[in-house]
Amino acid sequence: MEALPGTIEMISGGGAYNAADVESFIGSHGEFSDKTTPFTVVSIIGPQSSGKSYLLNSLFGTNFGVMDASLERTQTTKGIWLAKCIRPSILVMDVEGSDGLERGEDDTSFENQSALFSLVVSDIILVNMWLHDIGRLKAGSLPLFRLIFQERKKLEPHQTKVVLVIRDFDKESSEDSVIKQLVRILEQFSHATIPPKSDREEFNKKCAELRGGLVTGNFAGLRQHNTSASAFSYNAHRIWQDVRQNKKLDLPSYKKAYSDMQCNKVKNNVLASLGSCENFRALFKDGTINPRDFSKEMNQLLESITTKYDKESVDMDVSVATETRNEIIVQIKQLLENRCETMLKKYADNHISESKKEIGKTMSNTLTVSVDSVIGPFLATFDYQCEDLRRIYETSITEIRTKVECDLRNFAVDTANEIQEAYSRMQCNEVKNNLLASLESYEIFNSITANPQDFFNEMVLLMESITIRYDEEIVDMDESVSTEIRTEMIMQIKQLLQNPCETMLKKYVDNIFSESKKEIGNVLSNTDLATVSVDTVIGKFLAKFDHESQDLGKIYEVSVTENRAKLEVVLRNYVVDKAKKIQRNRDAARTAAEVGINLLRATLWGLSAVTGTNGPDF
Repeated sequence: MEALPGTIEMISGGGAYNAADVESFIGSHGEFSDKTTPFTVVSIIGPQSSGKSYLLNSLFGTNFGVMDASLERTQTTKGIWLAKCIRPSILVMDVEGSDGLERGEDDTSFENQSALFSLVVSDIILVNMWLHDIGRLKAGSLPLFRLIFQERKKLEPHQTKVVLVIRDFDKESSEDSVIKQLVRILEQFSHATIPPKSDREEFNKKCAELRGGLVTGNFAGLRQHNTSASAFSYNAHRIWQDVRQNKKLDLPSYKKAYSDMQCNKVKNNVLASLGSCENFRALFKDGTINPRDFSKEMNQLLESITTKYDKESVDMDVSVATETRNEIIVQIKQLLENRCETMLKKYADNHISESKKEIGKTMSNTLTVSVDSVIGPFLATFDYQCEDLRRIYETSITEIRTKVECDLRNFAVDTANEIQEAYSRMQCNEVKNNLLASLESYEIFNSITANPQDFFNEMVLLMESITIRYDEEIVDMDESVSTEIRTEMIMQIKQLLQNPCETMLKKYVDNIFSESKKEIGNVLSNTDLATVSVDTVIGKFLAKFDHESQDLGKIYEVSVTENRAKLEVVLRNYVVDKAKKIQRNRDAARTAAEVGINLLRATLWGLSAVTGTNGPDF
């Protein structure tokens, strides 16, 4: 069967649902593009060749194929066909007739399925009945009609409106009597009576009345699920599949399934359009942006995107639409997470840099301020800026805030330490200089002792006195700085005592040398010079020097060493010179003795010669 203009085969006689054709058909009608456009679905069922297609064409101006009167009574409509009423927005379904010879008496499955399908997807179902079949329990597809009315009860509270169209109603028949018979058979329904086509004028009049009731009366404009026309094909396809598989019909689930598909489609479209969204691009522009501005831009973006989504999903299942809307928001936030983290790090770096300047100024004016009170206002500023974003990116905000606090705290601590150190250094140096200036009053600088050990002892007493005074005056200063300056002061005192020490050592060397001369002379005079050792002679005096200057040598090692060397040289030279002098004296005395003896011997020899005696025997 070929489609006539304005009609399409919705379901084939074999039961195949032509989804692409239905979607294309609905999409070709512009008024259905607006999801808020109200529309109604009307279908008709009834016996084969009972004038159903002709009636629909008469009611709605459709172009369904009708039986050729010149042919025998054969099947014209196979499957289910779809057309659109010219005005208003009504989708009209022409359903294959029942009781057809082509399918046979035993093949009623398609009849039942198509009738049940029509009942579910339609807002209004027209049941086409011949007047002469009323009162005959098995005539005119009454068993099928009973099935329809039984299934209709299961669809509460969304019942499809059933209108019985009684065909070939003649003037002799009692309408009240006919309706009473139908109520006993079929229960609640609306009805209309249509005279034979042969009475053209009356037929057209009754069709117009029925059309008026369907279009403007209580029947039309009451979509049972508030579903958009674009969803009709999807829902109808799902319902037909379930009907064919004898599944339990769950009308709300069809809407949810369609809503899920459509909402995800809208979601994907709006997410794909982010690149062209000004609010989205603004979040990725170079330049400084603070978290509060970022949050504002992001909220504007979310509002823009969700508004667009809401318009596209206005007629979807509320729970599905809301869930998908939330998914969009979550995905946008995920897409912006890395950008937000980059912005936060940059803001944190700038905030830390600016905060450090202010912290430095604040802390330079006081020594008693606490670190928490200094960094508190700057952390409060960070928290204020990130207040809105924290609700979205709690982890990132917390991590970066921890870094900000750590950096500012470390800087404040270091700054406090630097300021305290500088202050301590200034104070300690002032105390040191005052103490050093007072050294002139100490005896060690005015009365030089002759003994290195005494000098050392006086020096120790001086150091103790000065350092005690120093420690008393710098008790609240930085310990490392005060210790450093204390050490410097001791070194300076030692340097100041260098010259007095040198003078003392020289005097001491002179004293030892002076005292040693007499003793050295006595030793050498009473000693065989051939056996005497210089080291032995001077060792006693050097040992005395070493004993007296051993403590001082730990401080002024060079001076002590040089003066010891000097002492050793003068002592050694003196011993050598003294020994030589003594030896010369000894040699001179021996020579004089020898001369006297020789003179005496000569005299005696002369006397012996005069006297005639023997001469001396020596």
